[in-house]
This record gives sequence, structure tokens and C-alpha cells, in this order.
Amino acid sequence: MKLTEAEMRMVFQIESTNQNAALNEIYMTWRYAPNPATKETAEGLLDKLRPLSDQECMDLIRKVQAEYRLPEKVRTIGEMLAEARQRSGAQKLSGHDIMALERFDPATRHMIV
Repeated sequence: MKLTEAEMRMVFQIESTNQNAALNEIYMTWRYAPNPATKETAEGLLDKLRPLSDQECMDLIRKVQAEYRLPEKVRTIGEMLAEARQRSGAQKLSGHDIMALERFDPATRHMIV
């Protein structure tokens, strides 16, 4: 898939660990972006990522985040964080299950039987 420079810059900053969260993150960028260029970039990126499967989408995002180099000095906090994560090789944490659904998983063993 061919992404523009602006789209790669936006993907480079994504913090999400699954397709739905990534699409929501891009949608929020589109919704609250102050300038039309950012809105247009986010809209184009949404159109390209929506048809992909979760695995394809996240593979593309991980590839861009691993290989992309900013053409100039960083401009935003998101870019600074993404660049630091890329340099350190740190992996993103998947997050916490806020509803603690693992409690109901049959494979989960509890101390009280």
C-alpha cells in the first residue's frame, strides 16, 4: 500500500495496538484537527486502512513505525515520543482490561476454588 509522506507521519505517531483503536485515534485527529490539510490526511488514511484486516492494518502500522524516518526536525510531542520509542526499540504495551474479563475465562485459576 502506498502512503503519502503526511500519512506516514501520522501513522508514525499512532499509539494504538489494534485496528479499531488506531482507526478511532485517526478519526479523533480528523475530528479535532484545526487545519484542513491534517483533516484531509486523516480522511485519506482512514479510507486506506478501513478495508484492511486487523492483522494487515497493524502490520502496516508497525512497518511504518519501524522504518520511517522524519524528514526534518520533530514538530510535535507525538513525534518526539514515536522517535524515542523507535530509537530504543521499546514495544508498546497492549493495555489493561478495564473490565477484568479475564476473571470469567475458564482457563483462569483462582485462589478460592
